[in-house]
Amino acid sequence: MQIAIQDPFSRFEFGIKAEETRQKYVRRLDIFFDFYNVEGKSIKEKSKNFLKYTKENGTEKITDLIIGYMSYQVGRANKKIISKSAVRNFYKPIKLFCEMNDIVLNWKKIARGLPRVREAANDRAPTLEEMQKLVVSTQKKYIVI
Repeated sequence: MQIAIQDPFSRFEFGIKAEETRQKYVRRLDIFFDFYNVEGKSIKEKSKNFLKYTKENGTEKITDLIIGYMSYQVGRANKKIISKSAVRNFYKPIKLFCEMNDIVLNWKKIARGLPRVREAANDRAPTLEEMQKLVVSTQKKYIVI
């Protein structure tokens, strides 16, 4: 026997596999709801109210809201408050919430304004000298007298 998931927040949570991802997505979705002062004491209430608002106002209005919110996050990235690569982390929970609740939006249009970031890390292998310093510094922390 399967249990029917009826509230929008439960559908959202169902789409997340990892617990750490769940915590971050929930927190960022709540930030989005707070940004637009979605009514509700809990995130479940805010989710229901946002879904109701979406059904009443249509996808064009919701697209504009999300673009406005993402523009705010891009502005924060331009001011170096957050990194440009972190902007997408605010986009993903909103997209998942909408997809899991059958809110069909043009995500290409929304994502077009997000900053492009390099996929490859700017890493290099540490030198022998850097590794020796690291080993020496960690050994000093664990010396018991």
